[in-house]
Amino acid sequence: MLSKIYYCNLNISVQKKELKFDSSSPYVGIKPISRAYRISSYNYSLFMSIGKEKVKLEKLLVSVASVKTIDDLNMEIINEGYREYAAIIKTLYTKQPNIFGNLYNYNLREIKEHKKFTKESYTAKAKQTNFTLYRDSIVEAIESTMEYITSYVQ
Repeated sequence: MLSKIYYCNLNISVQKKELKFDSSSPYVGIKPISRAYRISSYNYSLFMSIGKEKVKLEKLLVSVASVKTIDDLNMEIINEGYREYAAIIKTLYTKQPNIFGNLYNYNLREIKEHKKFTKESYTAKAKQTNFTLYRDSIVEAIESTMEYITSYVQ
């Protein structure tokens, strides 16, 4: 089965070879007109979908990081952020399990533990402390996932 080939000028995980000319070469001063890279349709769609997930993560980070104190509305915002992050990381994990496997296993487990501690807290001070840890674990997970995506795409 042959796949379509796309030509694009993106700098995504393709090794560039710079042409080096010495002064005795007849091609001195001639530069390539275009740097088109061949990318199969599977890789192209993979990179585009990973880019879309990164945009979702950036929007999610803004909404989750702005929450500071615990109340019903803020707790719902954080829980919704956790659900969205879990869906995004599961999507990334199914597409590239070797790259996003550790994030899927360890970050989600850490967030679940902090969520459980927040629910089980009895005093207001303990709830606020555990809520802050819960929010911070989500923010750190989102940031580390965005770093993984950035390093994978480049």
